[in-house]
Amino acid sequence: MPSQVLEVEVSFTIEATDELAKAGRRWHYWPGFIAQNLYGGAIVAVLFFGGLSSVVKNFSGPAPNLSRAGLGLLMAIAPVLLFWWIRRRIVRKTAAALASVNPLKLSFTSEGLLTPDRSGATGFTP
Repeated sequence: MPSQVLEVEVSFTIEATDELAKAGRRWHYWPGFIAQNLYGGAIVAVLFFGGLSSVVKNFSGPAPNLSRAGLGLLMAIAPVLLFWWIRRRIVRKTAAALASVNPLKLSFTSEGLLTPDRSGATGFTP
């Protein structure tokens, strides 16, 4: 009897991997995440709100101190720029990892599953 083959081509996206990660998270993920990052979040909040209060205080006085207001503005903007840069780096790394995998071609045969690699090697799972 000839072997039947079903070939499937799968492409993963960043959105699909995010949905998969959300589906795999348990109910205690976010409380644990917040507790682990509380110290860093507190430092960022102090920098941001301290910088904003410095800007407001040094601009609204009778004799504005522009150097201190500029420093306060830098303190307020720095955490935002840091988080933006980190997020872009994560997205870029994820896109590069997905590009190295996509498209994934699967061949289902009566003997098992064949998964060819980009280098030409083939994996077999009975």
